[in-house]
Amino acid sequence: MSFDQSYLLLGLLAVPILLAAYLWQTRRRKPAAVRYSNVALVRTAVGPSRRWRRHLPVALVIASLGLLGVAAARPQVKADVPISSSTVILALDVSGSMCATDVEPNRLSAAQAAGLAIPETLVSNDPARIRAMYTDPDFTRQGVGRMVLQLCEDAARCAGFRSATMMATMAGVPLYRACGYVEAEPPVTDNIDGVDVPLVRMEKRFD
Repeated sequence: MSFDQSYLLLGLLAVPILLAAYLWQTRRRKPAAVRYSNVALVRTAVGPSRRWRRHLPVALVIASLGLLGVAAARPQVKADVPISSSTVILALDVSGSMCATDVEPNRLSAAQAAGLAIPETLVSNDPARIRAMYTDPDFTRQGVGRMVLQLCEDAARCAGFRSATMMATMAGVPLYRACGYVEAEPPVTDNIDGVDVPLVRMEKRFD
C-alpha cells in the first residue's frame, strides 16, 4: 500500500496528543463530595456504575480523527487485474502521399486492409465462451446436447476463434469430455440462488 499524499500522515500525531490530554484531564478532575445520610439510597438511585460509557464519545471522536487522517493521505493499492477485452484505436493518414502506388494498389488501400485484419487477429487469441448450456430432462440422451454444442463451436469457428471454454457442472463433464473438452482448472464451488454448485472450467482447441 502507498499514499498519494503521505505528508498528511503527520496529522496522525494529533491522535496520541489528544488522547494524552484527555487522560490527563480526567485524572486531574476531582469528584465533588456531597454528604448524604443514607448511602444505600444513593446507590439505588444512581444505579450500577459504568465508567466506560463516559469515555466512549471521546474515544469515537479520536478514532474518527485517526481514520480521517489516513483517508486524507489517499491510500492506494496497485494490483494486476485480468481483462478479457481490448480497445484498438487506428489512425490513418489521408494526405496526398497515401495515393502513392509503391504498395499495391496504393498506400491508403493497403493501410485499410491491414486495419481490417487487426480485429480478426485479436479475436482468434481469446477463447469463445459457451455459457448457460442446458438440456431439458425430457430430451436427454437424444443427442440434443451434442447438437447444441456443435452449433456453438461452428459459430465460434466462423467468428475466427481457435478455442472454446465453459464452466461445466459435474453432471455435464462426461458429455464435454466425449466432445473433446478437457479440464483446465481444479473444480470450484459457486453459490447459485443459495445452493452451492461445483463447477469446473473446461476448454477445447479447434483443429
